[in-house]
Amino acid sequence: MIPTLHTIKDVYADASAHEARYAGILNKFQSLYGRKPEFVTRAPGRVNIIGDHIDYSYYSVLPMAIENDFVIAVATTDDHKVSLANLDPRFSGCTFEMPQHGDVEIDAVNMVWSNYFKCGVVVANRYMREKTPGFRPKGMQIVVHGNVPAGGGLSSSAAFVVSATLAVLRSNGYDKVDKKLLVKLSTTCEQLIGVNSGGMDQSASVFGEKDHALFVSFRPELDVKPMQFAQTTPFVLIIANSLLEVHKHDSAPECYNLRVVEVTLAAKLLEKRLGITIPQDGLLSAGTLRGVMECFSGKEASIANLKAMLPQVEKYLDPEGYTSARIASELGISESELEAKYFTEFPVRFSKLKLYQRAKHVYEEALRVLEFVSIMGDNSPDTLQKLGEYMNASHKSSQTLFDNSHEAVDEIVEIARSAGSLGSRVTGAGWGGCTVHLVPSNKAEAVKKALREQYYAKRYPNAPEDALIESVAGSGTVLLEF
Repeated sequence: MIPTLHTIKDVYADASAHEARYAGILNKFQSLYGRKPEFVTRAPGRVNIIGDHIDYSYYSVLPMAIENDFVIAVATTDDHKVSLANLDPRFSGCTFEMPQHGDVEIDAVNMVWSNYFKCGVVVANRYMREKTPGFRPKGMQIVVHGNVPAGGGLSSSAAFVVSATLAVLRSNGYDKVDKKLLVKLSTTCEQLIGVNSGGMDQSASVFGEKDHALFVSFRPELDVKPMQFAQTTPFVLIIANSLLEVHKHDSAPECYNLRVVEVTLAAKLLEKRLGITIPQDGLLSAGTLRGVMECFSGKEASIANLKAMLPQVEKYLDPEGYTSARIASELGISESELEAKYFTEFPVRFSKLKLYQRAKHVYEEALRVLEFVSIMGDNSPDTLQKLGEYMNASHKSSQTLFDNSHEAVDEIVEIARSAGSLGSRVTGAGWGGCTVHLVPSNKAEAVKKALREQYYAKRYPNAPEDALIESVAGSGTVLLEF
C-alpha cells in the first residue's frame, strides 16, 4: 500500500532542504482557499540507470527514484468543482467542473500543464465508477508544485500523473491504495494525451526506495525488486541535463510513438517469418518482441533466450528499412489496413520504418539489463568498470540502433568519459534531456568541472545549478498528513 506519513523527514535524505518549499505550498493553499489542505500527495521522478525503450516490449528495466518530485496539496469540497493552482507563477491556475458522469474533457492538441492533472482525474474516476455504481466524485481544491525538470528525461509527466491520480483517489475515500493499482492506473494517463507509455516511469515513481535501484519486471505480472550496488568501490551517479527539452507529446509522431509502432511491426514480421502466433498484447494490442521470444525460444526472459533471438533479427529483418507499401506486402495486408491498425490512434511520421535496428536494440538492451543486474552486487574490484561498460554499450545502441540520442547528449557523454566517468548514457526517452554517469567518487569533482567548463559554459552560460547534480536513490510515492 502507499504509505501515509506525517513528516517530510521520512521522505527526504535532507528534509531541511525541502522545508521552505513545503511552507510555500501550504501558505499558498491557505491564502487561496482560506483553509489548510487535508492531505498532500508526493510522487518522485526517476532516472533510468539502464534499459531504455524496452518496457513497452515487456522487458525488465533498472531505474531508481530521485528526490525531485511533484507535490500536490488537496482539500475536498461538495461543489463538484476542481480549483487548480500552481506554486510556480509561470503556470496559471484554472477551474473546471468535476463530471458526475463521464470524463473531464482534455484538449490533447492544446497542451497545458493542467492536462496532466485531468488525466489523473479521468483514470481515477473511471476506476471508482467501476467499483461503485452511482459513484459521484468530490470537488477538489489543489495547489501543485513540481521540481522535476520538464522534458529532461526524468519522468516529470509520470511523477505528476501518479501524484494526481493518488490525489483523486484519496479525495474520494481511498486512503489505502495498492501500489500496483496506482501504477496500472497512472500508466494509462499519458495515452489520454497521445503518448504511448510503457510503465517503467510510473513503477519507479510508486515503488522508489531510499538507497536502492529497482529491478522492474512486467511479465508475468508487475514485480519490483529493490537492488543495491556492491560497496567495494565508492561511486556516485551524476545526472547532467543537456537542457534540450523534449516534450513527448510534441515529438511523439516522429519519436516515441513511432518507436512503439516500429517495435510492434518488427514483432509482427518476425511472427510471420518464424511461423508462430504471438499474444495480441502490447500498447497497440498487436504483439510484442517479448511475445516473439516467448513463442520461439522460451517463456523466461533469460540471457540464453534473448541471445537466441539475435540471429533471427539478422536473418529476417532488413537493415535498409521498410516503406509502408513493403511492410504491408510482407505482412500480407493492404496499406489501408496497415494505416488503420498501426498509424491512426497514435499518429506517426516517417519515410522508412527501421525494424531491424529497433528489434536489435530491444533484445540487446534487455540482455544488458540482465547482465548488469547479475553483477551489480559483486564485490569484485572490477565490478564498477564492467557496469560502466554496459552503460556505454547502451548509449552506443541509443546512438546507432534506436536513434534516440542527440549530438549535444553525445558531447556530454564524451566529456564525462574523458574526465573519469566509467559509464555514461542518455536516460529516459532521449532525443535530448538528461544523461546519467557512473563515476568513482574520487573522479566526481573532475567530471563535474569538465562538464561545467566544456559543455555548460559554452552552450548554456546561465545554466541553472541543478542542471548538474549528484543523484541519490530516493523514496517512492507517499501520502502526507500533517
